[in-house]
Amino acid sequence: MSRRPARSPTLRKAFQRYARVAYHEAILEAAERVFLRDGYHETKIADVAAESGVSVGTLYNYFASKELIFASIIERGRTHLEQAVAGCAGLPDPVERLRQVLGAALRFIEERGAMFALYTQVGFSGDPDLRLCCAPAGAAYHAHVATLAAIIGEAQEAERLRAELDPEALAMALVGIANSFIYRWLDQGRQGDLPGRADEIFSLFFDGARPR
Repeated sequence: MSRRPARSPTLRKAFQRYARVAYHEAILEAAERVFLRDGYHETKIADVAAESGVSVGTLYNYFASKELIFASIIERGRTHLEQAVAGCAGLPDPVERLRQVLGAALRFIEERGAMFALYTQVGFSGDPDLRLCCAPAGAAYHAHVATLAAIIGEAQEAERLRAELDPEALAMALVGIANSFIYRWLDQGRQGDLPGRADEIFSLFFDGARPR
């Protein structure tokens, strides 16, 4: 009988890394289901472990706390948002690129509406222990503003927007207008076509920022 060839240390490590990443993602998927089902505050580590199909001890090998799990879910969402927005990077017209980035962000939020609503509830709870959970979302906000500001700077150079205004301030103004629509959408139970409001949001911003 022939023996099965032994795996090399490099191959064994690759399998171990793959298994760890797979477990990590499976736990996050399960945790998201539990958070959405039970709410953040009611969710316990044991609930996430049960939903993941692993022991509590195994789960602690991947995440030290519920806060870290929630923060990792938000961080994963930030990465997905960046990927969605990156699809607009090749558009040569900065104004159209700005419009498409806004639309991509709104589509992402609509697709992840339930989790976005949960994050909003947690983020505004005022609990100092939840600052860790909110950190990735804060990083996402600043990265998104920086992306918009860079595109706005290009539009200013092309004399499509008022050059005397600070690009970052304009980016924050656009985000502020978008947020007012997003929070109203959340208050209305996530009803309606949020991405369909992109042109309205963009018009409110752009018509007030045209060169004079």
